[in-house]
Amino acid sequence: MATEGLLSVEPRKGYFVRPLTVKRITEAYDVRMGLEFLAIEVITTKQKPLHLERLEELLHEREATVSGRTIVDRDLYIATNEAFHNYIIDLANNDILSEVYRKLAVNLLMNRIMYDAKETAGDVGGEHAEMVGALRQRDLERFRRVCRKHIETGKKMAQLAIERAGGTL
Repeated sequence: MATEGLLSVEPRKGYFVRPLTVKRITEAYDVRMGLEFLAIEVITTKQKPLHLERLEELLHEREATVSGRTIVDRDLYIATNEAFHNYIIDLANNDILSEVYRKLAVNLLMNRIMYDAKETAGDVGGEHAEMVGALRQRDLERFRRVCRKHIETGKKMAQLAIERAGGTL
């Protein structure tokens, strides 16, 4: 957890959970967006068929986790969201990109944020479906537009949770 930036180390004192601030989560989401943009550039320029069936399955699995904007299964919501984004990164077939993405640990940060969450801040399912549609059409600009909107949704959810907690989590 220390290598993922979730813990800080103080000599002779030990490990401490690193506070999660709006600034830190915003920066993490911005880097996540850049990595997803890189993955999509690689994916959309390949002539190989894209295997998007797993993304479709994850869309359907995620549907069962919410009712409107109310989260009814937080653990499955987080797991399907993580799997969805990891799969997009992995479609680029670039081991270093996948490794860097996972070390960024945005999903672990979101797990902390979502601990008490009862609702989403936007249409995450619709955004995911739009991302899959853009991938299917290999439409880089559309994907970027939808991904940017999706990242803003995540930032908004994080900001609300952090503000409710008094400025840090």
